[in-house]
Amino acid sequence: KDREGKDTGENWKTVDSLFRSAAQGSPARGLQGCGFNSLADFLDKTYPTERTARIEKRGLTVSQLKDWVDGYREANGGSFPSVLSGAITGREGKDTGENWKAVDGLLRNAAQGFPARGLKGCGFKSLADFLDKTYPTERQQQVSQTPPTPCGDDINPLLGLLE
Repeated sequence: KDREGKDTGENWKTVDSLFRSAAQGSPARGLQGCGFNSLADFLDKTYPTERTARIEKRGLTVSQLKDWVDGYREANGGSFPSVLSGAITGREGKDTGENWKAVDGLLRNAAQGFPARGLKGCGFKSLADFLDKTYPTERQQQVSQTPPTPCGDDINPLLGLLE
């Protein structure tokens, strides 16, 4: 969308492809010779201060993640967050600008050797792995308290209602 909110018919993946094609000398809707190799290169060179500040301010630590989990548990009766738990709020109720799904993605990237905002080498493969290793007793108790799902004869009355 443009500044007025009108649909341009473009998407960021296409724009990135155009920059990459232009850098290889292919016709790319006027971007040949523009000096940018990709969308990320364009953003880095056009908005260097904003890009650097955004990348640098977003470092995370394992102790910060633990604090967020502890705050979540306090606010949610001891239950643990999952990738579906949404936005992360700090203990004082302030929005952190993070969400549990993104944290899971960062831990997965870190496990693959990517910098992942300071989490590289932290030893966790995912949010679930972080929770299992950081809170082993509590997690095991929560799993054992989960009621079993109905199966076999338990579902037959429900199927009868559908007929």
